[in-house]
This record gives sequence, structure tokens and C-alpha cells, in this order.
Amino acid sequence: NGAKKGRENMPVSIVKKYNLPNEIAVLKLYVNTYYDLQNHRIKAGNRIFALSEFNGVDPDIAKRLTVRLIGGKEEGVKHQGLMDVEVAVAKDIQKLGFQHDLWKRWLVDIKGIGPVLAGGWISSIGTISRFDTISKLWAYSGYHTVPANQAYIDRFKNAPHIAQALA
Repeated sequence: NGAKKGRENMPVSIVKKYNLPNEIAVLKLYVNTYYDLQNHRIKAGNRIFALSEFNGVDPDIAKRLTVRLIGGKEEGVKHQGLMDVEVAVAKDIQKLGFQHDLWKRWLVDIKGIGPVLAGGWISSIGTISRFDTISKLWAYSGYHTVPANQAYIDRFKNAPHIAQALA
């Protein structure tokens, strides 16, 4: 499309928009690509089944077509598909994310956070030095703490005299 390229073939618009270091910008590109692939794979599979049902096509034919598109085995034959591309991109994210200090020192020990989720979080943070405290990083990420009775207090936002008495 003639777009100018920046660091390591990174589109200049991505680097400028987020003002990210190169390794974070590349990680962000891979994470966004992963989620886009996943979204398209799911939509395409759903569309195939919806069209087959709408047009009265045998569901087995839709299943075979979906296996060819998404990937998997059909009659003993392995088909490469979008799922295989997703897996390849996830492996690249893992390689990129494992180089980051946040992964090595902290995220690797948190159960339930895999390479794609960690890569997304790391790339959304950008440069960790922009946060003065760990509390500000947690708050930015949506993991800040609130008082145990905060939900109860929030119910009385329109009655400040009650909220103040409860605080």
C-alpha cells in the first residue's frame, strides 16, 4: 500500500501513535495479529455453519469445510488452517514476551497468565517506567484495591451524606 516502514519493518504509524520502544511495538503487533486471527477464525467457522443451515446443506459438508479452513484432521488427512497460524503467532509472542523483564521477574509465576495474555498486558503498558508506583500500574491495569465496603458505599453516591457516614 506504499506505507512508510519504520524500525524493523514496523509501520511508522504504530510506532508514532503509541510512542513505544521497538520491542514493545513489535510485541503489540503480534498480540493484535493473534487476536485478529482468532476473531476471523471464529467468525468464519460460525458463518460456514450458518450458511449451510440457511441453505439446507448437509452439516457434514460444513464440518469438512470448517476443518479445512480452521485446521485439523479430516479422514486421516491433516489440514493446515487458521488455527495453525494462530499457534505459530502465539509461539512468536512467547519468544518476544519471555525476553521482557516483566515476564521473567513476575508474570511467569502467576497462574493463568500465558504468553498471549502476558504479551498483551506488557504491550499495553508500554514502558513501565511511566508509573511512579506499583499501585499506579495496578490501577492502570484495573487491578487496584478498593475498600471492602466500597460497593456498599457506591450505592449511596447520590446521597453524599450517607456515603460520608459509611466511610
